[in-house]
Parts: sequence; C-alpha cells; structure tokens
Amino acid sequence: MQELAAPEAPAQLPPELRRQWTEFLTRPTVAGHFDPQSVAALPEPARRWLRFAIAPGTELRRCVELELHGRIRLGRWRSFRARQVLVGGCGYIWAERTRLFGLPLSGYDRLTAGHGEMRHAIAGRIPVVSATGADITHSAAGRLVAEMLLVPAAALDPGIRWSAVDEDTVTVTVPFLRHHYELTLCVAPDGEPRAAALRRWAQVGGAGFGEHRFVVQVDQPRTFDGFTIPTRVRAGYADNADGHLDPFIEQFVDDATFH
Repeated sequence: MQELAAPEAPAQLPPELRRQWTEFLTRPTVAGHFDPQSVAALPEPARRWLRFAIAPGTELRRCVELELHGRIRLGRWRSFRARQVLVGGCGYIWAERTRLFGLPLSGYDRLTAGHGEMRHAIAGRIPVVSATGADITHSAAGRLVAEMLLVPAAALDPGIRWSAVDEDTVTVTVPFLRHHYELTLCVAPDGEPRAAALRRWAQVGGAGFGEHRFVVQVDQPRTFDGFTIPTRVRAGYADNADGHLDPFIEQFVDDATFH
C-alpha cells in the first residue's frame, strides 16, 4: 500500500499536539497481514466480528485518521465537525469545531503520552472546558478502549483477553495505564458490531468522579483500506435501572484513512 504524506494537523491544536498528531500518523503501527485463521481460537462473537471487520490480507494498521461530523449535547444539541487521529492501545486526539451562544467554539480532547486532557474555548480565548489530571486520564482511557471498534487491528493485541458471554456477546479485557478495562461487545450473526459497553470513570450529572456504565451504539458499516468500521456512533451513559441510553454525542465517519 502506498504511503501518503501526513495531512496537516488541525489548526486549533497547540504546537506540541500538532507535532503529536503528525507523530501518530507517521509512527509505524503495522503488525503483519490479517489471516482469518489467526482468530480461530477466539470466542465465536469475537471471531465473527474480526472476520467481518478485517478483510483477508489487510495490513494490520493500528492508526486511523477520521473525518467526522455529528451533534453534541451542550445544554442543547449542537452540530459539530471534527477530525480525530486514533492509535489503538496508545492514544488519540479529537479536535472539534462547533458554535455556542452564536460564537465559534473549538478545542480538543486528547490522550497522549499517558495523559488525558480536555480544552475547549469560545473564539479560542474564553475557556468552556479546561481539565486534566488523573481522573481525566482514567476517563480518556475508557474512551480509547471503547473506540477499539474504529481500529479493529488493536483487538489482535496479544495482551488482551477474551471471554464469551453468550453466542452474540463477548467481553474483552484490556490492560492500559495500570488498569484493566472490561469492554462487552454485542455482535450480530453476520459479524457486524451492534453495541459496546464498559464501566467508565466519569463525572456525570454534576456529581464527583465515579464509575458509570458507558454505552456505545453503532451501525452503518463502511469499508476503508480493508477495514469495515461503523460510521454512525451514539454514546452516553446508562446508569438507570432499565439500562436506557442517555446519549450526549452522535457522530458520523465521513472518511477514514488507516496508517
């Protein structure tokens, strides 16, 4: 596969994160080519998903650059556009642009070098969200694990463990930054992923940080560079008794390039 020059990082990122963006895109992440027989020993739902998600012979690239649009709930639902670079098992940078009170709002969420951060400001000057520290890093790590669905080769890391729940559900345990994250994945009979859930460290409803059931619902798969990933993602928390999802974001993948 011909290597393309790394595109310019989003302008709203500070210089050190623009450098990190480029490093993510140019860091070698290929771990051979996909052989469907290599997942034969995994539980059935995991095997179905990976054979659905990765075409035979595809280079196992663990970095993807995403062009996104969608809506996010900031008081009310607001449209946004975003770009993201995501490296499975390592980190991500998500850079967005939207409007708040009729003014441009931009910023980023990131997990780089083992540290999480959220910075979003109106007109680049008035902070709306500004957070970092151990709690933010722990929460960002949960997001990274849930976004495995967008970079399927990361699921082949030998350090993760699979456990079958039933014929359509499997749990994957992912070690990352001194924690173990258990992601439950629901898979359709044809291998298409339907939803994923984990206990994520987060601040919900104005309370302090704690563990909450984080749910991701996915559909509308498309194939990019040999990987079939969901292009519609709804995510939020579902702590209520009936497990009803209360989404705070819905985003669509417009394009994906694997590196």
